[in-house]
Amino acid sequence: MLLFDLDDTLLNSTWFENGIIQTLGLHPLSVTLDKNKFLEHMLHVPQSLLDMFKEGELTTREFTRARWRSAFSHFDLSPKTELIDEIDLSFIHTSILH
Repeated sequence: MLLFDLDDTLLNSTWFENGIIQTLGLHPLSVTLDKNKFLEHMLHVPQSLLDMFKEGELTTREFTRARWRSAFSHFDLSPKTELIDEIDLSFIHTSILH
């Protein structure tokens, strides 16, 4: 199935942006980070990660983790997988509730 949303009426990305910013404000690792800069890094996924995902070299879970790792790396942080999973789960809960 392929879905096109040319005028943002079906899918609204504000849930993602708001969810990331709120999640960063909740976690001790990220509470002091520049949330807008972090969001910018989350929105601009490195092409190499996208290519690996498209080619099936990364599972959805691995891609999600790599995306978080990439954004954190811009702040010289390299959280372990368990911490990334914790933050991602917090993001999912925060995004769904708001």
